[in-house]
This record gives sequence, C-alpha cells and structure tokens, in this order.
Amino acid sequence: MMWGAISMYGVPPLIFMDGRQDFTKYCEVLRDGLLPLAAEVFGEGQNWSFQQDNAPIHTSHLTKQCLAERSITTLPWPAKSPDINIIENVWGVMARTVYARGKQFDNIEDLKVAIEEAWATVGSDPLLRLHKSLPRRMNAVMDARGDATKY
Repeated sequence: MMWGAISMYGVPPLIFMDGRQDFTKYCEVLRDGLLPLAAEVFGEGQNWSFQQDNAPIHTSHLTKQCLAERSITTLPWPAKSPDINIIENVWGVMARTVYARGKQFDNIEDLKVAIEEAWATVGSDPLLRLHKSLPRRMNAVMDARGDATKY
C-alpha cells in the first residue's frame, strides 16, 4: 500500500506502508506526509482543506479525532465519487506508466522503484489542468445524476 497527495503546486514523496493499516498508522502517514506538504505549500498556521475518499480508515472515529487534534479540515465527500477525485486520474496515469507494454515485476522493490519513477513525472502543469477541470467534472456528475461520467 502507498499514500500520496497532490496539490496544484506539486506532490510530496510517496509513503509506502507495510502490513495491515489502521488509524494509528494512517495518522502517522498524515503527520509525515500531509502536514509537511501543507506547511510547504500554505505555510504554518494557514487554513486549507484536505480531500480524502470515504475508505473506512479515513472515516473512523479515531481518524477523525486525529485529524481534529492536528486542525486538519476535511472536505465532505460523496461515497463512490472517483469522477471528481482528481488523484484517481493521477493513479491511472501512473498505473499505465508502471505497467506499460505488459511490464511485470519480480519483486516488490523493483515495483516500488517503478512507482516512484512514475510519481516523479507528475508535474504541476497536469495537476493544475486537473484542478481547473473540477467545475466541469462536478457539472458532469450532476448532469449524470451521480452515474459515471467520461472523467
């Protein structure tokens, strides 16, 4: 499992996680990955919001408590909404890059290297384009009454 974040300004390093995840490990990832990114992008003590999906580890009472203790505001997010979650597009591009031409990996370390190389190619221009596409995405989801869209 891995954790990554995006902003209009770029991406922090990926964090690879071993074993079964729980709220304690997830809060460590937020501390080590999200908070340094937010401090770099927005500055200390500035207001910003964090978007995450509704995976059980993200929505548990203890995770919510962890977020509140760190003054992390999360956006309310509809269930099963990949069309308006732009990181899903980033994951898709990365998967196509990592597994291009049927590439397979003999071990986890080689796979991690390929993933990190793909992540390093995520630049601010595509992220800005994805961010700017959000109003169109939201309108498409509303027009489709929640059904899948082209995004």
